[in-house]
Amino acid sequence: MTMIGAPVGGLGTVTPSRGRSVGADGQAVADTRLHVGLGHTFTVSGQTFTVVGLVSGHTLNGGSPDVWVTLHDAQLLLFGGRPLVTAVVTKGVPTTSPPGLEVLTSSAVGRDTMRPMQSAVQSVDNSRRFMWVVAAVIVAALVYVSALQRVRDFAVLKAMGASSRSLFAGVAIQAVLVTMAAALLASVIANLLKPLYPLPVAIPTSAFLLLPVSAVVVGIFASLVALRRSISVDPALAFGAA
Repeated sequence: MTMIGAPVGGLGTVTPSRGRSVGADGQAVADTRLHVGLGHTFTVSGQTFTVVGLVSGHTLNGGSPDVWVTLHDAQLLLFGGRPLVTAVVTKGVPTTSPPGLEVLTSSAVGRDTMRPMQSAVQSVDNSRRFMWVVAAVIVAALVYVSALQRVRDFAVLKAMGASSRSLFAGVAIQAVLVTMAAALLASVIANLLKPLYPLPVAIPTSAFLLLPVSAVVVGIFASLVALRRSISVDPALAFGAA
């Protein structure tokens, strides 16, 4: 867990979604991922705390639950009761700071808390890019095989005066339909798999908005593989033997 000590009712405390805020020593507000219910107790370094409030979605370092206690209790656990703190929360942005302290905005603090997860985030991003490449290759292969099976159809269309542009449009539409269907299926599966992961998973709305656009781009790119095959067909094949 990540234990946060703050003055009762002061800055740094949290408003629980269930129960009440910390009001005295020995009390705690915990994230639900701690798996401790209201009124239950837990012990840290011989000090017992009673959970008086619960929050959800307050974690650090890939899912470690946050726990709020009084500042006095945190100082007892971390510093043997000495009046020390590791951070000072202020209203507004201070213009100056004492020697040895650095002023950080809320966004800077958020980025700093993500620093231990940078390697994991980079790995996920690399995997995501690789999967887009794999998706483009699979769709391209599917469209190319389909184009090979439709050589006579292309020949008939060219014999009837169809332009190369219209032939490519037909192939591109087929590829886009395939990628859009895959994107829709992926969105449904992603929401179904979220509860199965041990780490908290958040899918931003922007991801669902960008997914169709990305699918269209991948579909058009994949259809370029079959472009040469569709426009290079000899119209004379339309009059060949079946």
